[in-house]
Amino acid sequence: LEGMRHDGEDIIGTILGPNTPRNASATLTPDEILANTNRLALGDMVRQAIVIARGLVLIEADFTSEDEVAELRDNFLGPIDEEIETAGATADDDAYIGLREFRTAVLIDIALRGEQAPEKADYIPPAPVSTLLLASRLYGDGSRATELERILSPEHPAFIPGLNKIRVLRV
Repeated sequence: LEGMRHDGEDIIGTILGPNTPRNASATLTPDEILANTNRLALGDMVRQAIVIARGLVLIEADFTSEDEVAELRDNFLGPIDEEIETAGATADDDAYIGLREFRTAVLIDIALRGEQAPEKADYIPPAPVSTLLLASRLYGDGSRATELERILSPEHPAFIPGLNKIRVLRV
């Protein structure tokens, strides 16, 4: 899911080269206008494909917490909303309708499956503690230390600072 947090614009720029604005046709020759139109259409198609791929990844994702559901949903909404706006502004009705329907389907799926994701809660360790001891204290199961390591991403699993609020899965 890390790829969900990546902005595809640098990839598009690499593939398509420098982009001429949509309204710059007054200063271009007919061949340049055609080349720019094709470049813009290809850019739109590539961006839409990236947004759709992000949505498909979300549909297949196993969420580890409600916080992750919210973060991934928000990372999906910005780019797809931009593409819907672009499709509407360029009068691409098929893309506009298709992207809106896809957005709705992904959001319904995320909402339904997100309800089943574990909740997180705030916890303040009274003193520095290892993830192994913390898992044992919180869950009565030291084998869940790796789960805490994934959630907390500590610098070292043997040292979670004390007196700092952390987010852990609710028991």
